[in-house]
Amino acid sequence: MAGPESETSSGFPSKGRIETLTDGIFGIAMTILVLDIRVPMLPKGISTLDLQHRVLAIWPKFLVYVLSFVILAIFWVSHSIQFRYVRRANRNLFWINILVLILIAFIPFSTHLLSEHIEQQFAVAFYGTHLMLIWLALFLPWYYVTTGARLVDGDINPVVVTAVNR
Repeated sequence: MAGPESETSSGFPSKGRIETLTDGIFGIAMTILVLDIRVPMLPKGISTLDLQHRVLAIWPKFLVYVLSFVILAIFWVSHSIQFRYVRRANRNLFWINILVLILIAFIPFSTHLLSEHIEQQFAVAFYGTHLMLIWLALFLPWYYVTTGARLVDGDINPVVVTAVNR
C-alpha cells in the first residue's frame, strides 16, 4: 500500500516517486548501453594475437559506450541537483519529467547507431542532436519549477537559479 508521500493531492506521483522513476530510467539506460558491445564470434583455437586484433577492432563501440555512459551520468547529476530544490510536484512537472525520460530511454538507440556507423555524418549528427534535445529538455523542469517560485521555496537564492540556468 502506498504511503502519503507517494502521491500528490492531484493523484500524480510525488516528488520522491518522480525521482525514483528517474533514477531507475537513468540506471536502466546506462546498463543497456553495454549490451551493444558483443564478444566477437571466434573460431576455436584462435591465436592470442588474433583475439587481441578482433577485440581491438571493436574499440569504437567501447569509446561510444564510455562517452554515452559519462554523458548520462552528467545528465543524471544535473537532474538530481535540480530536484534538490523542488519542494513539491504537480501534474505539469510529472509530464515535463516524462518528456525528459523518453529522451533518456532512447540513448541506447542513438548510441548503437553511432557505434555501428561512427564514420557516417548522419549517425554523428543524429547522436549530437539527440544529446542537444536532452540538454534542452533538462532545462524545462528547472524553468517550470523556478518560474514564479512555482514548486521551489520562495526564498531560493537567485544565484542558484541563474547558475543552474547556465
